[in-house]
Amino acid sequence: MELLVSGAMTRAYPLGAARTLRQVALDEATHELGQRSAEVVVAQEAVDRAEAALRAHGERTEVARAREASLDSAGRSAADMVLGRDYLRRLDEEERRLVDDTLRSQKGRLDATAREDEARTRVAEARAALEAVEQHRERWLAEQSRAAEAREEAEAEDVVASRHREH
Repeated sequence: MELLVSGAMTRAYPLGAARTLRQVALDEATHELGQRSAEVVVAQEAVDRAEAALRAHGERTEVARAREASLDSAGRSAADMVLGRDYLRRLDEEERRLVDDTLRSQKGRLDATAREDEARTRVAEARAALEAVEQHRERWLAEQSRAAEAREEAEAEDVVASRHREH
């Protein structure tokens, strides 16, 4: 608790509890922002992995399609052609799954970024609330200081006046 000392008089800052609560709110909001920012990093890493897997699969599929086309044009049995087509169909299914994974991870990143933005807003609001209390405290301290100076001046004048009456 903060006390203002002036002569024999002490006064606690009347909004000391509000000041403490605002600081706690800012600390909590800052902690939450750190967590949300870490979630964005993790989400971005998931997007990077999904996109890399999709690119690698696309490259493998392109090579497989060229190889199957080359084998088809070189002449091969109908059974081998069916096996080749089945293999390409499985590659297409895997590509659809990888596209879905990529889209899901991108949505996760967008959601994480939105939560981070919300946390950033809460930090700004908590900081503004604390600054408002701090500004009030500074004005209060200045007012208390002026009042203390006025009391001291009045007391000094009273002492001087009483000495003049004694003489």
